[in-house]
Amino acid sequence: ALWIADLYYWRIAFMIIPVLSIISLAIALLSIKKEEITASECFNINVLKNIFKQYWKLIKNFECVVYILIYAFATASYVVIFSNISIVFVHNDHIHQEVFSYFIIADSMLYVLSSFLSIYIIVKKGIDYTKNLGFIIFMFGCFGLFVFSHLDSHNINIILTFILIISFGSGLVTGFMLKATSILPHMKGAILSFSYVLISLLSARKIYWTQVFFDNTIMPTSTVIFIGASILIILFSTVYYQKSKKGKLTLL
Repeated sequence: ALWIADLYYWRIAFMIIPVLSIISLAIALLSIKKEEITASECFNINVLKNIFKQYWKLIKNFECVVYILIYAFATASYVVIFSNISIVFVHNDHIHQEVFSYFIIADSMLYVLSSFLSIYIIVKKGIDYTKNLGFIIFMFGCFGLFVFSHLDSHNINIILTFILIISFGSGLVTGFMLKATSILPHMKGAILSFSYVLISLLSARKIYWTQVFFDNTIMPTSTVIFIGASILIILFSTVYYQKSKKGKLTLL
């Protein structure tokens, strides 16, 4: 949708997204078997209590919440970056519209490629190795974007390079979700839904703050991402320290 919007007209993205959403909803509804759930079950008080119990159990598991938060933050950062760079680099005439469209395609392909690559690395090296590698690459991209955007916010080549690094790391960070589901294997549905909620909340908040401090440069975006990344490093270090004391964890 972003690519088409850049090639034609920005409002077309908002026309495409509802159409794709309706198609996705139709496919989901057709995939649900009638006997799987009834209307009365949806409003059954015992079912609702069980759902709240699952979420409470999930929230109490600090390690699992941190892993989900890292995955959600990486995905939200990917969304926020692309909600801002088109305004910064295209509308301010730093990059030609067509060139920027090709960059979006290349970056999206890199994200998909790294997501598939994460599966291969998981098979070869394991989930812990993959998620930690993704975390290091993602954080390197976040801190690099922050530093170089403040040194020279108009250095397009170096800034776009770190955005590519962030996207590559974001794909590998998928391993955190697999690790979270391995911690609570009977709560995969709750973990997935919780991650989607976090992604939506983080994306909305980060977009809001980047717009509040928007100055026609990439600096507000890189700063918001930098602050969030710093908090995640503290949380992840806490989990790592707790597990390393028990001899259950190595970094790579």
